[in-house]
Amino acid sequence: MEPHEIHPVLESRLHTAYGGLAREWLAAFPAMLARFREQWDVVSLEPQFAYIGFAWVAPCVLRDGTRAVLKLAPPDKEFANEGKGMGAVHPISWYHNYDGG
Repeated sequence: MEPHEIHPVLESRLHTAYGGLAREWLAAFPAMLARFREQWDVVSLEPQFAYIGFAWVAPCVLRDGTRAVLKLAPPDKEFANEGKGMGAVHPISWYHNYDGG
């Protein structure tokens, strides 16, 4: 598995916005990423997108060859409903098809 770390800017933003929740979420990130890679059948991840908002977002490829985007964010009211329109079964992770453009 490729190493995918949290960008320092994202880490700083999460600490500022979420305080203690950010520390817990960041500590759990490697296990969450592994769990969601398995859940969504992600076989490869590319580096996270250059835009740094309040979530870790990276292009990926699913087992069936579909290009997609995986997004992981701390659970809060802003992100809680975001994945529902994209077929997510968990409020802090989602993916959608991605054509690279």
